Amino acid sequence: MSATDIMPPDQIMESCRLVRLQSDGQPVVDLSGTPTPGVIDGIEIPQPVPELYREIMTQRINWIDPSLRCAVVQPRQVPLRLRISYLALKDKSGDIWLDLATLLLEEGAARVASGTFSGREEFLAAEAKARARKAGIWGDERP
Repeated sequence: MSATDIMPPDQIMESCRLVRLQSDGQPVVDLSGTPTPGVIDGIEIPQPVPELYREIMTQRINWIDPSLRCAVVQPRQVPLRLRISYLALKDKSGDIWLDLATLLLEEGAARVASGTFSGREEFLAAEAKARARKAGIWGDERP
């Protein structure tokens, strides 16, 4: 699934980079030169923050600009609700960008947020894959 598969058509992706993670795991991203607290749209980060989540966010994803793209879901909300995609592959046929929230869900590092939002069904499917594999947070799940 590409980031554009779940991105509402009126959202524009712009280059961004991770500045740091807050204590609750939410990112502070640099958007156009301004460090801005954000919330990854469509997911909830378990508390305490799983080590797997921190590993994905700080080590697995290449955070050097322009390796991320961010779209602001609700511009007037603070912290900003963001859809973030990462550069998964560069090759001669073109760059392949994937949705960060989907990766976090598939790895079992986060869970789907409650409520209604664009891409919810895809997110639930990604979470179901992690649950079936008992990946990440779902490996410790009690019956």
